[in-house]
Amino acid sequence: MSTDCPQTEATLAWLYGEGDEAQLEHIGGCERCQALCEEHEAVLAAVRPTMVATPPGLPEPANRPMWPVVLPGVALAAVALFAVLIFGGPPRTPPVVAPPVPVASVEMGDLDSLDLGLDDLDSELDDLFADLEVL
Repeated sequence: MSTDCPQTEATLAWLYGEGDEAQLEHIGGCERCQALCEEHEAVLAAVRPTMVATPPGLPEPANRPMWPVVLPGVALAAVALFAVLIFGGPPRTPPVVAPPVPVASVEMGDLDSLDLGLDDLDSELDDLFADLEVL
């Protein structure tokens, strides 16, 4: 029996339903791939009795009616809607308003008489614009 086959990965893929059907022809003529299939069959046979899809005594999920699950939610929503319509919902608290902040009044003098040293800045800006025009 050959111990190495380049198609063992393709055989594994075929075993799990992902391979090509042409792989079946290869398995029929390859002793290594046949042994691989037998090993996987033995493991599946050993594990299958312990696999239980649904615990005994419980109905299948597809056969279970939905109304026992949905009805309590619908009833709760109806009661909540009724309470809001009758009582108007939770009590409303008035918004918290901060007291007004006192503002001091300040007399503004003649702003033209203030010398802020802006005359020098005006001349510097004129010089910069002149330099930009040269560029």
